[in-house]
Amino acid sequence: MVCYDLTGWPGERPWSVECTSSEANLPRVAQNRKFAAMAGGDEKKTEELVAAAAKEGTRIMAEVGSLWYNFRGNSEETATRHTQVAMPNLVGSQVSLPEVRDSGGAWLMFAGTPEAHIMLPGR
Repeated sequence: MVCYDLTGWPGERPWSVECTSSEANLPRVAQNRKFAAMAGGDEKKTEELVAAAAKEGTRIMAEVGSLWYNFRGNSEETATRHTQVAMPNLVGSQVSLPEVRDSGGAWLMFAGTPEAHIMLPGR
């Protein structure tokens, strides 16, 4: 498990910690930080940079099946947890999950893209 403080980075909340279960994901983390800095913290611009990299084939992929934990908020006391499992370029039928939010179970978000990941309920 690799954890790092993102507090103060462009686009991050005042209290921001992220962890990934694989050191293989660190180049992707660096690319994410580069895009956030280039976009000046503007989330929409960051998403555009990510989409452009995917289209160009330069988007660094997360390790399939690796876990990502985020803990973000205005303070440690108000921060919310978010857990996801990386599934780059996979679709719901490949992981036996729906591609839309259902009644509280896990689902695959951004199916078929480099950003695809299993959303786990329970923030």
